[in-house]
Amino acid sequence: MNGQAIKNEEVIDFKKLTLVEVEGKIEELQVNRPQSSKLVVVTDSMFIEGEFAKELAEDIEKEPILGAALQDYELNPAIDVTDKQLFNVAANVYMKNVTITQIGSPDSKIHLDEFVVFSDHILGYTVK
Repeated sequence: MNGQAIKNEEVIDFKKLTLVEVEGKIEELQVNRPQSSKLVVVTDSMFIEGEFAKELAEDIEKEPILGAALQDYELNPAIDVTDKQLFNVAANVYMKNVTITQIGSPDSKIHLDEFVVFSDHILGYTVK
């Protein structure tokens, strides 16, 4: 794939798009349901639960450092890839207030303020 396609926004990462859209629909549907559900990303070795950033922040400078860096990179990449051939193209899914649970060790949880999941690591998602 040519970098120009990404620059012109002709390419969409299907996993990230689906994740963001479903999270928005879950929020809409919860209005009429007594029990709240939270979207959980599943990878080959862990469950990742947290708040998904569905759009760019209004003021990037007020975001935590990882979120600010990622959003700045997406808006103003330092390297021009317009004429480059790209491979293994995956989107970033930025999350806040994250809890990671290893599938093989469910009693051990890791809590992080911020986390970025590359969409090519997502096997699927569920609700909790």
